[in-house]
Amino acid sequence: MELRPELEGAIEMGRFLRSKGILPAIAHTDAVYEEVVDAFENGYTLATHFYSGMSGVMRRNGYRYAGVIESGYLIDEMDVEVIADGIHLPAPLLKLIYKIKGADHIALITDAMRAAGMPEGDSILGDWKRG
Repeated sequence: MELRPELEGAIEMGRFLRSKGILPAIAHTDAVYEEVVDAFENGYTLATHFYSGMSGVMRRNGYRYAGVIESGYLIDEMDVEVIADGIHLPAPLLKLIYKIKGADHIALITDAMRAAGMPEGDSILGDWKRG
């Protein structure tokens, strides 16, 4: 389950999910390093769609903060998921991720929709009820 660790209740939810055998993942977030470390220590061991929809180095009130990207690199045991299609991430970033994280901490995923791999025809994108 993907969550934003900087949101109220996310750390508690991560612990709850882990207690039920569900992997909480950091995703689509503006968290800073300290929030990611707290999340990691509470069961979040995966960053979904690495580089996509997540924070990098940012500046707030004149100070710079490490974001989720830097956190994913600094926390050796954190796994990252990447969409390695050459479109979502260019080759130099894929090489950097591999160089820093190594194959054991990278999961290759798609950004496919529900109809991926189906024959041509009507399909649903989004909510089943709205079509």
